[in-house]
Amino acid sequence: MITVMWLHHHPAAMPPTTPAAAIVSSLLSYCSKFTLSFCRKMCIDTRLPALSSTQCAITQNFLVDLATHLSSSQTQLKWARGRTMEYHKARSLCFIFYAVWSSCVSSAQNDCGGLFTSLDGTIQSPAYPENYPPNQDCVYRIIQPEEYRITLTFDTFDLQGDLRNGSNACPFDFVQIRDGDSENAPRLLHACGSKPNTTSMIERSFKNAMWIRFVSDGSESGAGFHANYTSEILQDKFLLSPVTGRHIVRVDLETLSFATIPNLELFHPFAVDYDPVDKRVFWTDLHTQGIFSANLDGTFSGTVKILNSSCPSPALVLPRMLPTAPELPEHRIEGTVQVISVSIAVFRSMSAYCDAKPSGIAFDPLSRLVFYTDAGNDVIAMVAASGSWERTIISENLDKPLAIVVDTMNGVLFWTDRGTPEKIERANYDGTERKVLHDTYLFLPDALALDLPNNRLFWVNQRMDNGFVESSDLDGNNRQQLYSLDVGKHWLFGLAFYHDQFYVTDWTPKRADTNESRILRLNADGSGGKVMLTFTSRLNDIHVVAEDSWERGPNGCGSNNGNCTHICVPAAGNTSKCLCPDQATDCFPTGLQAG
Repeated sequence: MITVMWLHHHPAAMPPTTPAAAIVSSLLSYCSKFTLSFCRKMCIDTRLPALSSTQCAITQNFLVDLATHLSSSQTQLKWARGRTMEYHKARSLCFIFYAVWSSCVSSAQNDCGGLFTSLDGTIQSPAYPENYPPNQDCVYRIIQPEEYRITLTFDTFDLQGDLRNGSNACPFDFVQIRDGDSENAPRLLHACGSKPNTTSMIERSFKNAMWIRFVSDGSESGAGFHANYTSEILQDKFLLSPVTGRHIVRVDLETLSFATIPNLELFHPFAVDYDPVDKRVFWTDLHTQGIFSANLDGTFSGTVKILNSSCPSPALVLPRMLPTAPELPEHRIEGTVQVISVSIAVFRSMSAYCDAKPSGIAFDPLSRLVFYTDAGNDVIAMVAASGSWERTIISENLDKPLAIVVDTMNGVLFWTDRGTPEKIERANYDGTERKVLHDTYLFLPDALALDLPNNRLFWVNQRMDNGFVESSDLDGNNRQQLYSLDVGKHWLFGLAFYHDQFYVTDWTPKRADTNESRILRLNADGSGGKVMLTFTSRLNDIHVVAEDSWERGPNGCGSNNGNCTHICVPAAGNTSKCLCPDQATDCFPTGLQAG
């Protein structure tokens, strides 16, 4: 802030030839681009009041009113710091002062936060490029039109670091970025310390707003931060991955910005898929034994299917919560809804029936079908996206079915089985034409991915404490090993394919004392393996969401649900077949008997 003080004001005669206007020029300001303009009119014959700006500069134009002829008017401008800046003469007591006078001796700007609505701009810490002042708490809000996304790129980042050994909590000085317009929005970044190389410090919002907070304490300081932002309409290109620590993360494929989907009641999310039509996430949860969905912002979450829904809620009855000692014949669990009394014998019988493990999930956006594997009950089934009906597809010769992917145009399932023997199979949506593709040299085939344009199927395989990515054609021929991690112990668990690249979740190092995991990116031929991100929790499944890879059809069910009353499944050649849900009594598909 600067203050303009009118130290002396004295009228005196001036000759009529005095110009009608005298423009008082200001000192050239180092920070004149941060100008605050204001206009003040004064027609008084007394001492003028001091004028104060809220920023570092004031521009002054001195206009003379010819209506009054006075001998002179002497006015001095003085900085609050004590320097006299100018001495002027005029012949009027009616002045209009407008504009800009600088009290800045450097290019520092002391702005602390603000609202930014232009499509591109700059944000920076107070006093940048000088060291930021102590005890700051600044909030910067960038808000853009709907459908726009914001990319924030740092070119300077120099803050006090976290002084505690091994800690990255950054409790002292920090920058925090959130994906939205509030402090409750999903967090994109929480960082401190000095980053000499800021090329990787790029954050991108998933929404049209970004909330940035800068905090400094009263001790150490630094140059602060300087960042440029741009806004544009971008296609969806991101990864989804469920985290054992009760989260589903969303990772931008280009900037690697990531945030958790908020407001979800998760316990052990395991597999994930996406509906590009309604922009909803579908996932399985091993703890609650269900299939769920929600919008990308966490709103309108709902239950698609609870497996073995006749069982008591697993949130109230868990095997590890119940006694096994003979002297404790019964156990009571206080819940928020009810009190359950379970005897050991009853629970043992019940738990055998309620051992549902919804493991893999695949969504067909064209036919609006959700497919899942149940590794506890050894079942593969389909359910309506609304959860209104279900149909069992395969329930025989399965032993721990896990990963599942679908060919939405031809109505074909592919799945892995971790039982005995371990194998990879395929079948039509209705369970017909079932075929074993691979049943040799497999150990814990935990993930699958499809490259339909090139007729390729990919899977992960674990052998000798190492992870492999292998492939074959869709009929099981031309098997190839593409990638292996032969150093250390690795467990490749999730797999996705997009634009000739794999995205793999790697539980590494595979030790009992850590939950660290990574996302790897490698080329389709297995070359160029690179760590994208490292997490401190277990990443399970992984799925790519990309608008340019969506199969838009139509398939055989694309028009009027294939003229089916309940279930339409697509088949090769843009044909379809009508099916009925399990235990249906009112299902009579066109041209078919209930079946």
